[in-house]
Formats: sequence, C-alpha cells, structure tokens
Amino acid sequence: SAVVVKISAFGSDGPEGDRAGYDLSAQAASGLLMADARVGDDVPIRAGGIAMTDFSAGMLSAVAALAGVVRARATGQGGEIELSLLGAGLALQVQRFVSVDSDDDEERKLSDGIATRSDLDAVADETALKLRQNPYYRAYGTADGFITVACLNLVQRTSFLAEFGLEDAAAANPDEPPETSAEGHRRERLGEAVAAGLAKRPGREWVERLRARGVPCERVRTLDNLFDDAQVEANGLVQRIRQPGLEAISLLGNLFKLDGEIHRAPRPAPARGEHTREVLSTFPSLALEPDVTG
Repeated sequence: SAVVVKISAFGSDGPEGDRAGYDLSAQAASGLLMADARVGDDVPIRAGGIAMTDFSAGMLSAVAALAGVVRARATGQGGEIELSLLGAGLALQVQRFVSVDSDDDEERKLSDGIATRSDLDAVADETALKLRQNPYYRAYGTADGFITVACLNLVQRTSFLAEFGLEDAAAANPDEPPETSAEGHRRERLGEAVAAGLAKRPGREWVERLRARGVPCERVRTLDNLFDDAQVEANGLVQRIRQPGLEAISLLGNLFKLDGEIHRAPRPAPARGEHTREVLSTFPSLALEPDVTG
C-alpha cells in the first residue's frame, strides 16, 4: 500500500486552492513575513533569507509519511497525506496564533487583510520595546563581539543580575507588561545598565563568567566558523565528501544518532535522475519511458 505525501502552496481547498506559490509567498500569506519586523525596515524582510516554510513543510512531510506507513502496516491501507506551505508558516507561529473573541473581530473581518506601513512599524516598535524591557533573553555586544544570554527562570535571572550588582522586582515574570510608564522606563534602564557592563569585557570572558554562575550564555557564531567546530564535528553535524566534478566539500551531516552511533552518508549526492529508474522500478504499475532522467 503506497503512502503519498503532497505539499501544496496554500492547501487544495478554498478560494486559492489551485494557486501556485513559493516560500516567500507562503511567508507573506501566513503572516510569518511580519514576525521579525525591525525598526528602520522599509518593507517586510524574510528573516535571514531562510526558506522557513519550505524547510518546515519538508520536515512535517517526513512526520506525515511515517504516520502513513504506521497506519498502512496496521491496516493495510495506504493513502494520500496533504500539507501546505501556508500551514507550515502558521505552525511556526503556534505560540502567537491564538485569538480570543472580542469586539474587534468584526472590524478584522471587514479588513482586506493586507499589511500596511503602520502595521510594519507597529510590529517593529513592539519588538524593540520588548527587547529593551527584558534583559534576560537577548543578544548583547561585548568588548570584541556578540554573545547571547538566555535566562528562563528566576534562579538564572537573579544570578545574571548579581554579576552586575543589580536587582529586579520584575525578574519573576519579565514578559508581563509593565503597569505604568515609570515601571517601563525602570526596566529599560536596567537593560541599559546590563548592556553597559557587558560592553567592558571580551565575549569569551563573559561566557566563562556567566556559565560559572549557571547562566546560559553563548558566543554568536558565523556559519562559516562551524565547519571546524569541535562540538559540531563530535556530533557528526558536518561531513566531508567527494562530489564528482568538485573538490572535497564540507556540508551538513546526519542530524540523527542511531543507538548512539553517528552514521555518515556512504556516497555523495546523486546526479539529476541518477536513481529515477531504481526508485520507479519498485512500482511495477508505473511504465517507464525509454529515457527517464527525472
């Protein structure tokens, strides 16, 4: 019994069910393109240029295929499983995609739904304000580069502030909006004091000091530095292969360990159509053309 996974752009039903689309289209339609607005942006920008709906839809399709195989083995019934780039974009925003019924619902339904300059600015301003008022989960500049601090509980936050001789009455729940403008300004000044302290020493020193306090802290890396990173290599996350027509190349390794063992790719990436006949031959009902190249 065959299990077929199909990825559409916007879902096969509804008024746009037959419309084609790509990652950027899906990010726009799902609101994901507005999620990372920054002050000074002229237009919405795809974060990092990363095809987030493409990649997440691909990962979801793997889960769907496995679920289909489990059902097929249990019942003998295969089937077709569909997901969409639009759905993948919404899934990435699951923490935010919640709406409580209110009087604003009718106004929202009457809107044509297109994001405007004021929407972009509002998201950017809100993001910037939250960043200024919460010093516990963000990136900072040091004397020679950038680090991140990720304090998600009171013990970590208190330990982080103690490094600078600071205290915060809102440390138990820093994401709770301040009740007064004075409280908002106090939180911003706290963040400024932390930033000023971190700027005085090199990043590596801060990583050591803060980790010694139990504060999650990392250096911000550039991607090209990770090909020779000891942690990445130790976990098989980078592999070197000889690709026909190219020199030896380094690229992403196997993300999974099986029974604690790292399994590296036994061969390079196939040429276009290299395995078409091999794959299709497993389906006798599919007639092969004389020259199938994929």
